[in-house]
Formats: sequence, structure tokens, C-alpha cells
Amino acid sequence: MKKRPKIGLAIGGGAAYGLSAIGVLRVLEEYKIPIDIISGTSIGAVIGALYASGMRSFSLEDEVLSTQWRELLDFILPEKGLVSGKKVEEHIRELINNKTFEELDIPLLITAVDIVEGKEVVFYKGDVATAVRASISIPGVFTPVEMDDLILVDGGVLDPIPTGILKKRCNTLIALDFMRKTKPVAYASSEKENSELLEGIKQDFIETELKCIEDHLKRGKINLPRSFRWFVSPKSLYKNVKKKPLSLSSLKILEVTKQSHNLMMNEVAELKLLLNPPSIRIKPDLSKMEWLDFDKGEYAIKQGEAAARAQINKIIKAVKKR
Repeated sequence: MKKRPKIGLAIGGGAAYGLSAIGVLRVLEEYKIPIDIISGTSIGAVIGALYASGMRSFSLEDEVLSTQWRELLDFILPEKGLVSGKKVEEHIRELINNKTFEELDIPLLITAVDIVEGKEVVFYKGDVATAVRASISIPGVFTPVEMDDLILVDGGVLDPIPTGILKKRCNTLIALDFMRKTKPVAYASSEKENSELLEGIKQDFIETELKCIEDHLKRGKINLPRSFRWFVSPKSLYKNVKKKPLSLSSLKILEVTKQSHNLMMNEVAELKLLLNPPSIRIKPDLSKMEWLDFDKGEYAIKQGEAAARAQINKIIKAVKKR
């Protein structure tokens, strides 16, 4: 009997855009195209870990649409990042039942980048949740993961769509590409935000930072006049900050981070794919959402499904030809 070809799936980074991977997986399941090995970085590491642990597309969709994303962001006083990441790690750990790589249903490779040596690090054994936490650590947003002598950040910094680590491990390689062209900063900064999640995140961040300052004053036993304490209270300050109009001179830190990160990742992704081209490249049209629109999961999933259906004949042909 002829041995069935091994099929690999490389899931790229892209924050909320990566939720469209669930739609792609649904189509692959529908056409009974098995996945034998997965590589993932950033959001791709999250989806890859959940899928490899046994969750299938409909369960993934239920999880994504029911998740309270704001509650997973544990803001801290900025030092190495804005978000601690501990809540995300524990949530992933719970969803995969604290499995190790060795206990997963499908072999999984997760990438991160060590900024000490400037090298890609590939996780394939040990604790999965910690590897995912390292892989999603967008510089400037999440604090890096410090492990032994490594300081780990988002794997997409050096390899936005990790096809290279799968090339020799499978016969047919399907790559999920969520890279987006960046808008000019002037346009992006003045564009009206329509994401309820993003508005909530901004509120949570401001209130957390102000609460940290308030706690610092208390620990230092610095007593302010009563009228001044009212003026600098988190509630009062947030009202003033919220009313302040956004201008080019006061770009939001997340917007600047996104713009810089996307410019870099787009360039790196194209170069990496030239070096390690996949058999099939699936690139959903996600033009109606932004990178932090995790509240638009239903739209992202539908777009991923549409992109996969558009190439399903090519996928089937590639699988059979091997």
C-alpha cells in the first residue's frame, strides 16, 4: 500500500487576523485533509497549540467567540512591556489541559526569538503554554519571557510564517499568511476607531497605569491635598484623557507598535517565503478589520473559510500528487 504523504501546516502571526485560521481548518476538516505536523508563531502558536491538543474548528470557534479578551490582558506599569502575559499563559494552559509537546495529538513546533543572541528558538518538547507565551510576546506590548539565559519575544520578528522548519518534515506544506499592507501613519492615526474591544483596552490600560501611580504614592506615604487627590484620581483623570483629541503629535503607543511591527514583518515574511516556499499559500482577505479586532472573530473565520475554499482543489491536487 502506498504511504500517504505527510501534510504540514505553517500558521503565521498577525494578532486578530490569525483567527481566520479557524475557517481554514474547518475547510480542511470538511474535505478530510489531515494535518500531520504544525508550526506556529505568535497567534499561530496559539491556534496551533489548541488544534494540536485536540480542539477542532467548531470548538475553536466557540472558544474564540466566547472569550472575554479584555480579561486576558493584565496591564502593568510599563518597563519591558505593557502587558504581563501571565493571564494569557494560564488561559492557554487550562484550554490544553496543561499538556506538554509530547502529549499533543499532532506534532507541534512553536517559534520565538531570543533577543540576547538574535536567534530563532524552536520549541518542540516540554511545556506548551510557556512556549506559546514566549511566541506571542510582541515587543513593546507583552513583557519578554526570561528562560535560562534567554530573553524571548514574538517569533514573527524573524520568521512571520514558519515554513522553513517544516520543509524537511512534510511532503505538502500549507502556509497561512495573515500579513497585511500597512496604512500611512497619518491615516491610521486619524482614523476613527470602531472596535469596542480596543476602546475597552484603552480604558483598562489608562486606569491600570493611574492605579499603579496611586499605589506608589500610598506606599511612599505621600499625602496629597484632598482637592488634588480628587483631581488625580483614576476616574477623574480618565475622563480628561478620553476627551483629549488624538493628533499626529500624540500617536497611540499601540498604533506606533503595530505600524513598526507590521512593516518589519511584511518584509521579513516575503523574504522567508522566497527561501522556503510552501506548496499552498492561503491569504484571507481581512481588509475590514484591524490587528486588535479580536471582537470580529466571526468575520475573520468566515474570511479564512472563503480563502481556503477558493484553493481547495489546488490543495487536493497537491496532496494527491505527492
